[in-house]
Amino acid sequence: MQGNILNVNEMYLSLMEYTARELIGSPEKNFVSPDELNSQRYDMMWESVRTGAYNSGEFKRMSKSGRELWLTGTYSPIFNLEGQPYKIVQFAQFTTEQKERELELVSKIDALNQAVAVLEINLEGKIITGNSVFLKSFGFKRIELRNKCFLSLLDPEVAQSEEFVALWSSLCQGTISQRNLRMRSDDGGYKHYLVWFSPSKICKVVFTGCWPS
Repeated sequence: MQGNILNVNEMYLSLMEYTARELIGSPEKNFVSPDELNSQRYDMMWESVRTGAYNSGEFKRMSKSGRELWLTGTYSPIFNLEGQPYKIVQFAQFTTEQKERELELVSKIDALNQAVAVLEINLEGKIITGNSVFLKSFGFKRIELRNKCFLSLLDPEVAQSEEFVALWSSLCQGTISQRNLRMRSDDGGYKHYLVWFSPSKICKVVFTGCWPS
């Protein structure tokens, strides 16, 4: 219950690059990443399992060579006959490759947000938010966008066209689309924007280029 390793299986040893002799008796805390220790998440997790609570989630650990590893699993308390927790079993899957792909995707999205205008819309057509590039390009304040109808940004002829109605219907069904749309600009005029629509539970609209009407 002090966090020292009592036993470990071969898969854990192989991925963490240790021998059983090196690990058994040592604190698991030694393999926790510095950022997790600094945030006190690890100490808070152990405080909860010492009281008998299960703790599940995603955990970052460091191998012997310093490689960053990710585990998804549960710290499960084991109880004695008196109903008191006396040791912990960690059941986990190593999900490092999946996590690395997720982090790469997040990095690309962050880079995209800094380079091009991005708008988030719900599937009812109401604007959720826009990034700083969008706000600057269209001359809006963030609070002005909240629940604003996306159609209000379009040329009325475009918004009412059969083509756009068909486009929105396909977005609601999960289809990714690219369109050239004529939209209002911050000076009250219109510009043509090359737009990517990427739907999920919300629709991300990425403005990848523009030119005057």
